[in-house]
Amino acid sequence: MLMRFWQTMRCTPSTQNPVHYVPTRPFVPGDRRRSTSTHRSLLLLGTNMFNPMKLRAATTVMILTAFMAPAVAQDQQQPAAKSKGLVADASSTLHQKMLGEWVLSGEPGTEIEPKPGARMKFFGHSHWIITEHDPSTGVVIFHHGGTYELDGDSYTEKLTFANESTKHMIGLVFKFKIKVADGKFTQEGDGNPFTEVWTRPKK
Repeated sequence: MLMRFWQTMRCTPSTQNPVHYVPTRPFVPGDRRRSTSTHRSLLLLGTNMFNPMKLRAATTVMILTAFMAPAVAQDQQQPAAKSKGLVADASSTLHQKMLGEWVLSGEPGTEIEPKPGARMKFFGHSHWIITEHDPSTGVVIFHHGGTYELDGDSYTEKLTFANESTKHMIGLVFKFKIKVADGKFTQEGDGNPFTEVWTRPKK
């Protein structure tokens, strides 16, 4: 860098302002030998371009410019990153609310008090399970589950495993709009009939 700096020091007096010096060759954008920072540094030198104090000042300007450019670019990208963070936070809040166990109460507007043996749904951090059993015998009627993705309030679940009674559903994907409010998990089917309301089981 210093060798390149000294090579740019061949200057001639400016006819408009004899106090300053300008490069003998015109500044060409993209020419590393004539960077903007170098040009500005040369204007700081004055009539005595070998003045040690002015040489030190010009060198300092060049070094600071080189180090500050990446920081400025990073600051310009921060607003977009913060905007994305707001969306992620909103999705994360909904995700936290839906975790755990739920029991089927019916459809919106026709909800009933869940009875023993009612269908249950469980959400982990990336997996879900639905299970239902006969309360009189304890025998599982059906049991299946899989993975899910959450983007805002858009919920997509894929069925990846099942017992004998629902194995024909393995590989199916279901999409929903979901919300969690007043102790209820409501899913509205998107292209499927499974619009349902789930509530927390009573202890």
